[in-house]
Order: sequence, then structure tokens, then C-alpha cells
Amino acid sequence: MGAVGRLQQGQRVPALRLRGHRLDRRLRRAAGARERLPIKVIGIYSQPEWAALVVGEGSDISSPADLAGRAVAATPGTDPYFFLVQALAEADLGIEDIELQPLQHADGRSALEGGSVEAWSGLDPIMGAAEVESGAQLVYRNVDFNTYGFLNATEDFIDHHADVAQVVVDAYEEARTWALANLEETAQLLADAAGIDLEVATTVITERSNLDVSGVPGEDQLAVLEAISPMLADSGDVAGGADAVEQARAEIIHDAFALAAGGGAVSAPTDIPLPTSTGPATATATPDSGAPPPPSAAAPRSGTAPACAWLPGRCCR
Repeated sequence: MGAVGRLQQGQRVPALRLRGHRLDRRLRRAAGARERLPIKVIGIYSQPEWAALVVGEGSDISSPADLAGRAVAATPGTDPYFFLVQALAEADLGIEDIELQPLQHADGRSALEGGSVEAWSGLDPIMGAAEVESGAQLVYRNVDFNTYGFLNATEDFIDHHADVAQVVVDAYEEARTWALANLEETAQLLADAAGIDLEVATTVITERSNLDVSGVPGEDQLAVLEAISPMLADSGDVAGGADAVEQARAEIIHDAFALAAGGGAVSAPTDIPLPTSTGPATATATPDSGAPPPPSAAAPRSGTAPACAWLPGRCCR
């Protein structure tokens, strides 16, 4: 049986390395960072607003300018960190103008609630939970400072298992279209899979996830990379520095699978049937990558998406 058949019947496919992945980590790997894993962007599944500046209830901080000299939590090398850097720049400030506390996302929330930092560059759904459960406030939002939901694959996998890659990209595109037409059901799936309150999941899906985007990677994503490339080059994490980053950015897109899947932006249809398939897919995302696993191809239950694991904002980015 071929790789596609094994994938459709729920059997594990050797060397399957398809990943929904944080954009900055993707570029570092493509450019030759410490962990060498050459991968390319093969699809887009959302444009989430998954990072913002968060303060505690009653804080006197109301804008990035107020962060000067304050203790701020962020996870270096992640989307919230790059969001913070760009937000500070809007106020003519830099990282050196704040007291950066390099904490993991959940620890950043705890530090904010415990009073050891005055602001946190937060990440959904942790950020949404802090709003609901502890009265945290989002004082600065800018969707343009966020990245996209990227689906990535290793170059080796693209070369040797292009048929399987196409199946997965097709499934992601099908799931994105379904989710756009079924936002409430998608929020329930997120709540169930991530173990979070439905109110939080609904906020993440309906207010802070733009699913009506093209599934084909291209200029919009390259523009985001262009904005964060200097930060990556200056970080010292990329062998070869700025030149290597620029070369990686020039070679990062592999759009053939998404084009074949017809991954254009769509308006939410009023009535879309639930797809069916022969069995569950086994492709999975890296657990700590912060992007959702590839969608399940299992025959869905009534009222549920075909992509029961396709969950924007599920975990760390």
C-alpha cells in the first residue's frame, strides 16, 4: 500500500514531518540555525491575532509608550516577543528601554497576576483565559504585528512523499473552509481539545482568528518575514547572520500543493456539507510548535468539523 493509502487508513507513514509551525522558528531553520532542519512553507490556514500587550486589571499602562522602565514578560524567539519589539518601536522604544523578563507564555501570565511584572506580551488562548478569569486587559493590539498559521514540511519529505503532502494540504484547506462556515462548532472543538472554557475558545475563534485568508503562501507572508528578519539576524541564532536569513526568506515558499488544493480566500458559505473519508490521518504537528496538528480525515460526527485537531491558537508559538 502506498503512503497516501496508509495515511487515509490511519496507518503511520515513516518520516512524515509535516508541521504547522511558528514562523520565526521556520526561518531560523531554513537559514541554518543551530538545529538544522530545512523546511518550507507549503500552506496557510489562518491569520490569527494571537499576540497582544496584556496588563492587570486597574493598571496605569495604556499604551506601548508606558512600558518604558517597566518589567515586561515575553518569550524570546516567539511571536509575542516579536510583537513586543514592534509595539515598542511604535513608541520609539527598544527592548533595552524595558526590563524584559524572559518567561514561557504561561509563566508570563502567572508573573503578571502575581505582580512580578507589570505587563506581558501574551499569547492566545492563555491570553483569553487571563481576560476571563482574572480581569486582564489587552491594552495594545495590532493584527499586522502578528504572523500567520503556517503549514510546513521538510524538504526531504516534499521530495520523497509529495503525494502525502498534497493529501494533508487538501485536508487543511477543506478544514479551513468548513471552520469558516461553522465558527461556533470550531470554537467548541477548540474548547474540548485544549481543555479551555468555551467563552475563551469562542473569543479566540470568532474575534482573533481570520480564517478568510488565502491558503496559498506568498507575498503577505514574505512581508511578515521581512519585518522580523532583522531581529532574527541580530539574535545570533542564525549561522551566517543577515545574509543567511535573507537567502532563507527568498527560498521559503513552496506553493505548489496549496495551488493544487485551490487554497484561495473564500467567503463563508451558508451551507457546506461535512466531508467524509475512510479513516483518520496520522500526520501530527510538533507538540511545542504552537501550531495545530494537521486535520483528521476521519468521518466526522454530526455537527463537527472534519478537522477535529485543527485548532488555531491551541498552544505555544
